[in-house]
Amino acid sequence: MDIKEYRFLLISLFAIFCIVLLAFFLTKEPVEEVSLPEEGLPSGQEVVIVENLKSGSVGEVMVQNGQSDKTEPLVSPTMPPVISSTVGTIIEVGEDGLVISGNGSNFADGVSRDITAIFTANTLTFTKERIRLQGEQGLNYLKAGIKVLIGGQENIRGKDEFKVKTVNVI
Repeated sequence: MDIKEYRFLLISLFAIFCIVLLAFFLTKEPVEEVSLPEEGLPSGQEVVIVENLKSGSVGEVMVQNGQSDKTEPLVSPTMPPVISSTVGTIIEVGEDGLVISGNGSNFADGVSRDITAIFTANTLTFTKERIRLQGEQGLNYLKAGIKVLIGGQENIRGKDEFKVKTVNVI
């Protein structure tokens, strides 16, 4: 292949690339931005929170909202509105779940509490040996005194009882 053929090939590839890129951007649907007015939602409209994203009320710290004068749960960089996991030590292994002494990370007040973690058919338990067990079968490999990371199927903020998605032995 001489230099003219090589140059022609490069120019052809570049032209094809530009045509494909142009076609992509011309056929892309524009994204409509939606913003809420500063004073809140229009009259008659409300924000609907998906049920499994609602937080519980245990250990909540309520603060005054300076703009609306409403009392709301504390939200900060260390206490987000949605929490999906917590750490604790197993106190008791039951027929359908665990009772753990939580470290308080899923409560706004940070107080350690006993948490009931309910297993479902879809709960996955991971042992230190990286063995994966599904459903209540994982309860057979857990015992009191073991430290675990529990992942909930829902927002576990402010909840001392919830369904478990994952259990990781630490």
